[in-house]
Amino acid sequence: MNAYFACGLVVAARRVFDEIQGKDVVAWTGMVSGYVDSGLFLRGVEVFREMKGCEEPVRPNVATVVSVASACAGLGSLEFAEGLHAYVEKVGLEGELMVANALIDMHGKCGGIELAHGLFGLMPQKDLHSWTAMISGLASHGHGKEAVALFMSMREAGVLPDSTTFVVVLSACSHAGLVDEGISIFSSMESEYKVTPDIKHYGCMVDLFSRAGLIARAYQFIDNMPFEPNLAILGALLSACSINNELDIGELVIKRIESKFLSWVLDQCFDISTLNGASLVVGQDSYCWTVYLPSLISINEGWWNLVNPKIRKKTSFPDHFQAPLPLLLLLIGKSQISEAAYIVCGRLRSERSWELICSRPDWCNGSEGSRQTCAGHWTCQFPGIQLTIQDTLVVQ
Repeated sequence: MNAYFACGLVVAARRVFDEIQGKDVVAWTGMVSGYVDSGLFLRGVEVFREMKGCEEPVRPNVATVVSVASACAGLGSLEFAEGLHAYVEKVGLEGELMVANALIDMHGKCGGIELAHGLFGLMPQKDLHSWTAMISGLASHGHGKEAVALFMSMREAGVLPDSTTFVVVLSACSHAGLVDEGISIFSSMESEYKVTPDIKHYGCMVDLFSRAGLIARAYQFIDNMPFEPNLAILGALLSACSINNELDIGELVIKRIESKFLSWVLDQCFDISTLNGASLVVGQDSYCWTVYLPSLISINEGWWNLVNPKIRKKTSFPDHFQAPLPLLLLLIGKSQISEAAYIVCGRLRSERSWELICSRPDWCNGSEGSRQTCAGHWTCQFPGIQLTIQDTLVVQ
């Protein structure tokens, strides 16, 4: 069962689970966590309900509750979160540290920040995960100053922050406009705690400067980074350039996007013919993102599919191809599609145009199969993004 989940074969994993006689808590927990790890949060909650409704009740363990809490957090449902919390108290697991940490994280992600704060205050002992979960909850609810204050309290309590804690508190500073505090915390990472900043920490700092309107400083910060910026960092800065009308720096950012990433994305996406001179032009307010291709692009219907192996044809893409999608969609005005969206397939619309189809595997109306087996059905997808082949390729 776990092997099937690891390979993305959710239906096969469920079939194995259904064939198990006398399921114990390990089997139930494995099924819940498998769904959660696959992003199918509602299915995870449904399996937990099945477990509770068994003729011979199966008592959950700590791992079960942690997995279900992750499912509730993924759904963002306060109703589910409160129901799970009540059940945990009923079965007497609220005193377990890992359970309490999971509940704090869950409430913070489901809009129940007061519940999270109350639970945090009642904990007889707290570890780093407790503090980080509470700081994250405060930050995500716009309580940046409170998040920073709690971070300082954590340090005074002798709990040393790790890389994840710094990401959370720097993000809080960014969203609350706490520039000086963010700079101070970032500077303390190596000098006080021997934590080497990685791309996520640098991204938080770029976002901090960008949100504060310090565009030149943000760009300078990128220049001084010990590694190349990713699309998330450049996208945040590009959006800030647009908001603050910093056209000159915006052009520099666009050039970096072109040279570093877009050509690679196109290489992954398209079958290049022998014709020359095509380009891709993407509009973003006053900006235009252009990359000149060595060839014209040729697309065949059903050329790719990232989710359903039965539909896969000529090419399949690595998982990391999904990463550029949020910025690409942002630039072409499709920012309502979340980071969980995938490019599923491309199909020819006419002789000179085609469209990208985007989908989320956990969004399914069940019209072409059971809900848990959705692989990007045409009826379950987001609106297509039409591209027209001309002397240049223009995203419409």
